[in-house]
Amino acid sequence: MENFRTLPTTIYFNPKESLQISNAELVSGYFSLACDIINMSEEIIKKITLGVKFKNFSGAYLLNSSEFYFTADVNLGPYSTYFLKPFSLDERFADARSLDIRIFSYITDKGGVHADFTDEIPINLPLIPEKKLEKIRETLGPEIKSYGENHISYWSCVCTAINPIEEEKCRFCGRHKNFVLNNLTEPLINSKIVNIIQNTSTQSKIEIENLERNLTRDHITKVAPNAEKISDTRVNEEDLAELKPAKKSKFSLKSIEKIFGTFLILIILVFLSRNIYTARQIALAKSMIESGEYQKAYESYQKISYLNPMKDMDKEIQKVKELIESDNNFNSAKEKVLTGKYLAAFSDYKKVIGEDEKNYRQAGENMEMLENLILEKALNEYREGNKDKALFMLNEYLIISPESVRASNLLADINSDREARLSKDIKEEFEEDKKRGKDGLEINKLSDSLLHTFQKVTAEKANLRTDPSVDADIVRILKKGTDLYIEETKIEGKERIWCYVQAKNQEDGNSYWGWISHKTLMP
Repeated sequence: MENFRTLPTTIYFNPKESLQISNAELVSGYFSLACDIINMSEEIIKKITLGVKFKNFSGAYLLNSSEFYFTADVNLGPYSTYFLKPFSLDERFADARSLDIRIFSYITDKGGVHADFTDEIPINLPLIPEKKLEKIRETLGPEIKSYGENHISYWSCVCTAINPIEEEKCRFCGRHKNFVLNNLTEPLINSKIVNIIQNTSTQSKIEIENLERNLTRDHITKVAPNAEKISDTRVNEEDLAELKPAKKSKFSLKSIEKIFGTFLILIILVFLSRNIYTARQIALAKSMIESGEYQKAYESYQKISYLNPMKDMDKEIQKVKELIESDNNFNSAKEKVLTGKYLAAFSDYKKVIGEDEKNYRQAGENMEMLENLILEKALNEYREGNKDKALFMLNEYLIISPESVRASNLLADINSDREARLSKDIKEEFEEDKKRGKDGLEINKLSDSLLHTFQKVTAEKANLRTDPSVDADIVRILKKGTDLYIEETKIEGKERIWCYVQAKNQEDGNSYWGWISHKTLMP
């Protein structure tokens, strides 16, 4: 059967289960069912049985909604994926265009049949055409297989693994949940693709617009992939063993040619496997960097360099070395603060680099706090008559932070002995600066605490707007008690945080998206 279109596949699963279906679809050529399984446990899976219901193009169940069972012997190791060879389908299923599928049971190397259908929920797998998937992998890397998605009880990673909502890291690839949901959702991936096309394509404007439209539009159906093609591109480790030639007592020229050809294929497959392993390890190392585990990322890069000398990792290793040094400076600064060595601590905080996302923001806030302490201490020394000591402290501080306008002004005032200003104006200005810094710190902390949380509307009515502004159009007026999930925050001034939320209507269950002020969520 050739050239037919399919609808999205629905899988039934428990998000806490470690064995999951990562992809399932009807394929053309020899009409069959193809399926990928992902194992996020320490066990080895030896046999899998799938339960499948078939639906036609209108979404109606075929064959009285009967569930059919397909069983395969596998060798699925810990933390790995497995491509099941396509199951042939006979003429009974000729009208099938979509599936409901679940793992009915499985057996591990320790024996025993595992079958548990409690707490199963359905999810439609993303419908990504082959051309778009190729563009995504070309743009973002071969390890990107799907979109990041967030739901009430689970979130899905770009490696196709589905995780309980409370998991902060993907159980399969280790990517951080916040990174995936803030960078690799379908709209954000579409945006990245459009930017790449606009900046690199040499085609005409009309051709670029058509390409962008085809790659970023929503797809309701897609052409079924060819069974032979996907079988050629996805190879399990156990399949490699089948390619080894049998031993013979005598060798003919033809048999030698076959052996040589098989050996060449093995070399190519080993090379490809090493590259796939390298790509996965690089993705894991990047995930470690995103979560602040710099030393582990360094060790991973070193391992890649050792196992795959052809892969140049010098830039990545140098970058992670700089991150480790930045992290060490941050920790050193914290210890010096505890012992009262404020100037030395400030100097270490300044060495924290912008790429160090784990520490950079906190280092900036701590530097602001230390400046307040150092200048306040210098001012007190001057007031107590220790002018030389105050001048020494300020000069030492300005060597470390020559850009500090407040320290320069205080030094100039002490040098000129303008007591009147020191007694009133500077103190008021100093206190105001401290207050501004404190207010800014508090609003930032509140913004961080709201991000990726569930909230309720506490005001009698709240306006859901198209943009983070009181002048923006109103999408919907939400009632008190409406459930919200905060996907993004944006600070406006000192007193308002705009939250981009998913709001769920209590009456009809529909969801709406838009911006809302945090003041409507505070009791």
